[in-house]
Amino acid sequence: MSLRTQGRGANLMEDKVQEFLKKYEINPYAEDCFAMEEKLLSVPVEEFSDEVLEFLISNEIGITGLAHLDFPEKWLIRFMKYDSMAAYRLAHKYYTDEKCSEAKFLDFLKQCANTYPDIVLNLLAFPKCSHKRQILIKACVESDNSDIRECAKSYASAETVKNLKDECQIAKIYCEEKANPIVLKAIAANSFAPLEILNMLTEVKDIKGAKSIRVAAKKTIQKKNLY
Repeated sequence: MSLRTQGRGANLMEDKVQEFLKKYEINPYAEDCFAMEEKLLSVPVEEFSDEVLEFLISNEIGITGLAHLDFPEKWLIRFMKYDSMAAYRLAHKYYTDEKCSEAKFLDFLKQCANTYPDIVLNLLAFPKCSHKRQILIKACVESDNSDIRECAKSYASAETVKNLKDECQIAKIYCEEKANPIVLKAIAANSFAPLEILNMLTEVKDIKGAKSIRVAAKKTIQKKNLY
C-alpha cells in the first residue's frame, strides 16, 4: 500500500488523499482494521473525493463497508465486486430514477437475475415506482430464474386485481389464490371486493404477511362503510 505516485496529477491525488486521512484521523496502515473502518464509515459521503475513493479501492481499504454507502453510480459499479449491497443500491437507483432509460434498467436487471436474484425479488416487493413497474414485472415473468418468474406472476396477478371492479371476478381470483399472500393483499385493498371475502381476510393467519393483509382488509371495510 503506497501513496507514492508520479507526475503532477498524481501528486495532486496524493495531496488530496493525505489531506482526507489527516482531517479524519484515519491511519490506513493501522493494525486495528475494524476501528479504522468504523472511523472511515463515519465520514459523510460527500467528503469522499474521486482521488480518495480511487486510493481506498486500489488498496482495498474498508471497501466492504464502503459498498453500503450511497456513492455515485460509477463508484457503486466498482464496489459491486466486493459486496452485493452496491448492486442493490444501483438496482434501486435505476428502478426509481426517471432519468435512467428502460434499456439500461433492463440490462442491469438481467445481470442481477443471474448474479443477485434476491435483489430482483426485492424490487418486485417495492411497488412505489409506477413508471417502470410494468416493465419490471414483464421482464421477470419471462426470467429464466424460476423463483423470480413465479414471484413476478404473483405480482402480475396482484396488479390485475387492483383494477378489477367486478365482484365475481375478484371472488374467482380469491378462490384460485387463497394461498398467495401477494394476491390476497391486493384483494384486501380493493374496495370492490365482496364484503364476505374482506371479512375473511381480516382473520387470515398462518400466511406470510398475514398482519398486513388483515390491516388492509379492515381499512377497506371501513372505507366501504362510509359509502
